Amino acid sequence: MEADSSVKWRLSGMMALVYSVQGAFWPLLSIHLVDLGISERGRGWIFATMALASFAMPLGAGQLVDRLMPTQRFLSLTFGAGTGLLALMAWGVSAHVGWMFSLFLAYWLIMAPNYTLSNSIAFRNLLRPDRDFGKVRLWGTVGWMVIGFRILQRMAEPPREERIAFNEAAL
Repeated sequence: MEADSSVKWRLSGMMALVYSVQGAFWPLLSIHLVDLGISERGRGWIFATMALASFAMPLGAGQLVDRLMPTQRFLSLTFGAGTGLLALMAWGVSAHVGWMFSLFLAYWLIMAPNYTLSNSIAFRNLLRPDRDFGKVRLWGTVGWMVIGFRILQRMAEPPREERIAFNEAAL
């Protein structure tokens, strides 16, 4: 019974971290793109990158993980690569919609499988996933909210720049 409790807390922490990254920048993304001078149509295409990547990548990443490496190693590698891309986006390397679209598409192609794979880790390691998964997954929402409050607190102090959200997400 004690080991199961430890596993639940570690899985809850994983969920909080996975969802806090997206929760740090996603709510402020549109404002950041407006500040970079990207048009409404361009912003729409940039927001579509998550859906495009979510459609394309999870099956391929699942096959890669099943055959070549442990899931936790894949998650570590993708979060490392995602951190670099978030840092580039924070500094608005280019206000050109094509470059930002490419950066976001690359980011989501790398990161979209992580949501599916983190759920798979949770289901695999919980003794009673039918009973406990909801409690573990709840911490993903808590992670999203905690980082949101942290960003709100940081943006209340000057200078108020949306890149703060990307910097927090990259950390």
